[in-house]
Amino acid sequence: MAQAERHLDVRQLAARRGELTLFEALSFQLAAGQWGSLSGPNGSGKTTLLRVIAGLTQPTAGHITLPRAGDGAPEKLAYLGHRDGLHGHLTPREQVGLAGIRDTGNSQCTELLSAVGLERVAELQGRFLSHGQKRRLSLALLRISGAALWLLDEPSTGLDAAGKSLLRELCEWHLARGGLLLVATHEPLTLDREVSLEITFGH
Repeated sequence: MAQAERHLDVRQLAARRGELTLFEALSFQLAAGQWGSLSGPNGSGKTTLLRVIAGLTQPTAGHITLPRAGDGAPEKLAYLGHRDGLHGHLTPREQVGLAGIRDTGNSQCTELLSAVGLERVAELQGRFLSHGQKRRLSLALLRISGAALWLLDEPSTGLDAAGKSLLRELCEWHLARGGLLLVATHEPLTLDREVSLEITFGH
């Protein structure tokens, strides 16, 4: 399957929390290089939708077709939620090595950590990092994930102005490479590439 045919297809999706219907009959598509924005108050269904697509929560109805590689196998997806999912006893350098760059002493690892502003804390255990530093490390891991589809839940939380600029650059890089992006956020994400999908929950 060519990169141009890479897509996310959501059909008639529904989800509930207890007796509350969060969304139903929700259908949309994203193609290679496209991104979507999810907005709405807390508890309205944004996080649930991302988790359903990621396979972490079961929907009550509907079907999801994930991006597939040229051989027909499902491509990787990356989910960045409210919790960073980092290892508190590992340093940023070690976590980058665990995630994909095996030679953690090489220049590629150093350049990656420098690019996200973590070169000075590269040898500090994760549990000692600030919230913003942990978020930056999560962005670094996202960068090397190799995932075709990024599902980001409030990705700017904990980031300062420079960190938010880094987030935008990372998203632009991903889309330019034919990636797909779905973002849930209270703070609008402004990218050079026009948004292809906007869904507002809670209305």
